[in-house]
Amino acid sequence: AVYAVSPAGELLWRFPSQDRSWSNIFLAAPALSPDGRTLYVAGAWGPTTDDWDVAVPGTILAFDLSSPEGTGEERLRWVFQPVNQAEPWMASVWTTSLAVGSDGTLWASGAQREILGFSAVLFALRDEGDGASLVWPRMVYLDRGRAAISLGLALREVGGVTARIYATSGNAFSGLGQRYAAGGKLYAVDPADGSPLWDEAFDPEDFGGKGSMTGIALGADGTIYTGVSGETEGGRVFAVREDGVLAWQQPVGGLLEWSHPVLGPAGGLYFADTRRCAAAFLPIESGACDGLDIDPHLYVIPGLPANPQPCQPDSDTMCLNGGRFRVEVEWQTAAGGSGMGQVAPSGTADSGLFWFFRATNWELLVKVLDGCGVNGHFWVFAAGTTNLRFDLHVTDTSTGTTVTYSNPAGHPADAITDTFAFATCQTP
Repeated sequence: AVYAVSPAGELLWRFPSQDRSWSNIFLAAPALSPDGRTLYVAGAWGPTTDDWDVAVPGTILAFDLSSPEGTGEERLRWVFQPVNQAEPWMASVWTTSLAVGSDGTLWASGAQREILGFSAVLFALRDEGDGASLVWPRMVYLDRGRAAISLGLALREVGGVTARIYATSGNAFSGLGQRYAAGGKLYAVDPADGSPLWDEAFDPEDFGGKGSMTGIALGADGTIYTGVSGETEGGRVFAVREDGVLAWQQPVGGLLEWSHPVLGPAGGLYFADTRRCAAAFLPIESGACDGLDIDPHLYVIPGLPANPQPCQPDSDTMCLNGGRFRVEVEWQTAAGGSGMGQVAPSGTADSGLFWFFRATNWELLVKVLDGCGVNGHFWVFAAGTTNLRFDLHVTDTSTGTTVTYSNPAGHPADAITDTFAFATCQTP
């Protein structure tokens, strides 16, 4: 089921309602639309049931979050059944990963059931309000045959636009009595039409391990971090450049499975391993775990570039130039009062207004412009109608670089015309 819970732990709503159940299982984490008004969830696989008419393998559902009131059934906006138009006679697609771009495009990956085995697929959906449609005319095969499924999905965004998609494939089952099959790849895909840019196979047997690729983490410098599962040991984490070339690898004592590395906002790569005795979806063999250490271990690789957080607009945070730049302002009165500037409802993609005391009394206009084609820099312009002390912070979320502009107390604010603010045009 899908649950909505308050910060205090109170159940707000459930789908299906308490007296019903949905027979599918969830492998894809829920995803939110950029404005936070729509929740997307996806079932992986499971038998159909008469208890609920959308309980079929691979179903994607959209829920309306714009109102605090409503049951799960009342919030359901649409149901989409993914079918690969390239082979419409095949069974439906099972969704294992979801991601939403800044423009609202819903990206999904998973597996298509074949006559023998599965094939990993990638597709994109357009939310049309009362339904959804495929963006590409057909789904993209990442890895075909055997028992291939997609295990990871990540978006590289530049200026609020999805510039590249990364996905990994792996094996749910190996067949022929083997619990693990070596294999799986890391893919770079063009979001315009789904065409592959490159793929890289890290055959785990080359590194003394077995298993499938894990999920993905993206660094601010463009590095892709992923891993290979391993069996009861032999897992590895890989750092891959944007062109698909392996930068480095790090072995772990156990295995990595159905997880991914995480980059901290202050730098450093975090990942964990454990020890298991069977692949996902396979029963643990009797006695197979006897004598094995199953305790998890946490690994940290320090010194990596910081991974800045994307701009999330709210009452005191403005996101400009396609959402790439985060803008905030702190103010202080002569009497010692202080606060954060509040974002006025008026604004454009590149400019916005702040107010300090009343929403009808605007204090500061800020613009962030793309001057890369002129002098290789992003520009910051601002004009204030105040003599209060304030500190204007502008952050390039692609690099974590922050530039601060300050106005001293009692001084009528000078115009800010910084055409050399950020020399970060070459950073994605």
